[in-house]
Amino acid sequence: ADLFLSVLQGPGTRRPQTDSRIDYQSLADWAELCRVRGWTCDLVVEDGRSVAETLQAIASCGRARAVRRAGKIGVVVDVPRATTGQLYGPRNTRGFKARKRFTPAIHAVRVRFPNEEQDYREDERVVYADGFDATTATQFEQTQFEALTNPARVDQETRRWLKEVELRSVTYEFAADPEHLAAGVGDVCELTHDVILVGAGQA
Repeated sequence: ADLFLSVLQGPGTRRPQTDSRIDYQSLADWAELCRVRGWTCDLVVEDGRSVAETLQAIASCGRARAVRRAGKIGVVVDVPRATTGQLYGPRNTRGFKARKRFTPAIHAVRVRFPNEEQDYREDERVVYADGFDATTATQFEQTQFEALTNPARVDQETRRWLKEVELRSVTYEFAADPEHLAAGVGDVCELTHDVILVGAGQA
């Protein structure tokens, strides 16, 4: 969160954001979560990437996404929430679509990253999906982490990505009129729709 704020207001920023344009509460909550869970970011920016790209790269290290809500820049963190923001269904939506991604089974991922245990030289680790090891894995993917340098964190985030591929394979899309958009970016919403036979018994 400190790095995120530094990009917005630090001495290296060409056009620093004023305090009124920053969602400090979301950043404070995120900073505490990162501290508790040990999420860190070791990003070194040497290219000409934009501020938006840099913010997203930093946010991703803490399982978050940079967003602008009510004119303020903050983050939305991908964590479970106890409350929902809104219920959507056929009465307040239109053009409902469901897409399912059929991805071949991934047995392991080859990950390249700057290893802090090897003087930050580029290293490669192989992270295996549940049920696979060096003797059984045949389907490999490749990825790279530029902002993670700790091998344990690399393993953790790669395994999380493997679970996302497995469990988040369905995407729902629909349109809604402005008067039906009470939820904001990052809010958890409920869905009932006869097309996918979810909540079909509701009035």
